[in-house]
Amino acid sequence: RAKTPGGPPAGAAAGAGLTPRTVAPYRALAAAPPAAGDAWGTKRPRIPEDPNQVDTIACVGARDAGFEESALHTYLSQLPGFMVFKPNPRMGGGFAKFSSAAAAVQAVQMAQEQGVPAAMAKSSMSVTA
Repeated sequence: RAKTPGGPPAGAAAGAGLTPRTVAPYRALAAAPPAAGDAWGTKRPRIPEDPNQVDTIACVGARDAGFEESALHTYLSQLPGFMVFKPNPRMGGGFAKFSSAAAAVQAVQMAQEQGVPAAMAKSSMSVTA
């Protein structure tokens, strides 16, 4: 039988050779959502953490409040217990890790007094060397 470019052999019905058994694995792949933390960009699951031990603050919307990333970093770096700042352009601000949960709570209060949008993060920022 002669084959037609990009299609079934001449004279064969469209889809010839395809059976539910050969198609099923592809349907399952197409219908299955990606697993958490996979290569498709989904978030990894958050490890449960005692909220009273979180040492990181989140400044969401700081850019909209008039704070540029560099100014936010400079301000936070002057607060007691500051360790590291991680900018996050998608949220218009970033995260700051402090030496303790108490220092983070104090930083939130001080930032809010200056009009900087700040709140406790949902989990502590991990720092890798």
